[in-house]
Amino acid sequence: MIVKTLLKEAVQHEATNHLYLRNLSSGKFTDMDLAIKDFAKQYYFYSEWFPRYMETVAIRLTDEKHMKMILQNLSEEQGLLSENDLVSISALGI
Repeated sequence: MIVKTLLKEAVQHEATNHLYLRNLSSGKFTDMDLAIKDFAKQYYFYSEWFPRYMETVAIRLTDEKHMKMILQNLSEEQGLLSENDLVSISALGI
């Protein structure tokens, strides 16, 4: 049930429905090669800095529960998965 709720929330989120991503997905750019290169370039910088953003947020949190959640997410971003997660993604063939 929680997975369905999270999926619904993710699909409806404004980031998922951003005009740029919708146009990229549907091939509406005049020069799709250039658009994909631009996306890859921009995404590289975002993903390169994402762990640092998470660290910065975590150290500024006063609620230990929230800090723990962010640090757990950071661990996952760095490839440190729990045994349950490894079993789940293995079952999906990943």
